[in-house]
Amino acid sequence: MGAQANLEESVSHLAASMVICIFPQIPALIYMGYLQEHIYLADRWFSTFIFVGITLEFVVSFSVLRKMIRVKTIEYYRALRQEQMRSREDQMKQDADVVYWSRKKSGLSIQQNKLEGCVG
Repeated sequence: MGAQANLEESVSHLAASMVICIFPQIPALIYMGYLQEHIYLADRWFSTFIFVGITLEFVVSFSVLRKMIRVKTIEYYRALRQEQMRSREDQMKQDADVVYWSRKKSGLSIQQNKLEGCVG
């Protein structure tokens, strides 16, 4: 899930993968390294080492997620801006058409009045 989300740059799936992978391990490491009845020295060292690794994984994953969120936000605003520009251009074309046809109609009515004045 996490690798596919990373390839697709899917922020929500990557965040869910991070939560599912990292946080269930923490209570297990705390219990196995420090709280169980018979603890070997190697258990403590390995649990501490893995806990540090998980902490680094969380920090790196969090920074990657922040960068991905920034990129997605920029893409969204860029697409929104392009849509607004297209909408403005369409509106300007419609306004230009309205102005053109209104001038054309008023030009025809002036010409018709001139012709009627000459005839009458």
